[in-house]
Amino acid sequence: RCSSNVKYQRYSTLEQAERKMEEAKIQKKEAIAILRGKEIKREKGKDRKGILQKTLLYMKGLCEGMEQRSERMIQMIENIGNMPSQKPKVNWQERIHPKTNEGQPFPERGK
Repeated sequence: RCSSNVKYQRYSTLEQAERKMEEAKIQKKEAIAILRGKEIKREKGKDRKGILQKTLLYMKGLCEGMEQRSERMIQMIENIGNMPSQKPKVNWQERIHPKTNEGQPFPERGK
């Protein structure tokens, strides 16, 4: 039951990351299209960059960064199942009775 919840959470997180990556790609394409349209209009004054063009370049960089982070997040989510457990297993019997190796794991009440 627990492992199915983990699988579902991993699947839903992976799904969310993929959606974010798709959104970032769409936003990047839109920013590039707008930027190219502005570049064609600005050919007369090549030395000057408008505020809008700088903003679009900034947006393009942000979208590319979001896309890269989403890709890394997807890779990390996919690799979670492959990672070995680093937590050592505890022998609780030894923790309860570290010195005695008797047959009874727990002492009787009142004695």
